[in-house]
Amino acid sequence: MSVNDAESAESSVRDWIQKKFGASGENVYFESVRKDAATWFVELQLTTGGYRKYYSVSVDSASGAVTGYNEKFRPFTFPPSIPASRGAANILVVAALIVSIIVVIIFISQGIFNLLGGIFNLYTNVLGGLGRMILGIFLLAFGVIDIYLTVEINNIRDLLDRGNVNAAKERNSLAFGVAALIFDGVVTGILLIVAREEINGLETQPAPV
Repeated sequence: MSVNDAESAESSVRDWIQKKFGASGENVYFESVRKDAATWFVELQLTTGGYRKYYSVSVDSASGAVTGYNEKFRPFTFPPSIPASRGAANILVVAALIVSIIVVIIFISQGIFNLLGGIFNLYTNVLGGLGRMILGIFLLAFGVIDIYLTVEINNIRDLLDRGNVNAAKERNSLAFGVAALIFDGVVTGILLIVAREEINGLETQPAPV
C-alpha cells in the first residue's frame, strides 16, 4: 500500500509497532513526519513495558513497509517528560533532578553575585569585601559539584526510562545518595536514597540492545 501523506506514514508505523512491540496506538506520540525522496522519516516516542523510548523509523512510500529503525538516546531535557505509567522509582528520581537543578541555579547565581559584590567592595574599600569574595568562591565550588551531581541524576533517569535497571542500581549507590545529601541538599539526597530502595525492588531487566 503506497504512502502518500504523513497520516498514512503514521498509520504504517502504528501497524509496525503493534506487530513488533504489542503496543497500542495510545502509547505512541509522533514528534515529526517528513518525506525525503521515496522515503518517509518518522520520529516518535513509544511507551512500552512502562518505559519511554524514542525511535526514528523509515517507511518506503511505495509499499508502506518499514525499511529501518533505530532507538535514539534522548539527551537532557527540562522539564523532563513524565510518562503516566512511570513507577515510584522514576518519579522520585525526576523529583530529585528538578530539585537538583534548582539548587544549582541558586548556588551559581548567589556565588556570582557574592563574588562580584566582594570584588566591588574591595575596589571601593568597603568592609567585608574579602569575606564576601570567599563566600562567592565557596558557593561557586558547591555549584560546580552540584552540576556534576545533576548530570548523574539525569543519567539515572535516562537509564530507568530505557529499562536498564541494573545500570541504574549501580549508578544510584548509597555513597552517591550521601554525596547528594551533603552537596546538593537534604531533599535531593533523601529522594535519591528512597529511590534507591525503589530501584532495588524493580524487576531486573536486560540492558537494551
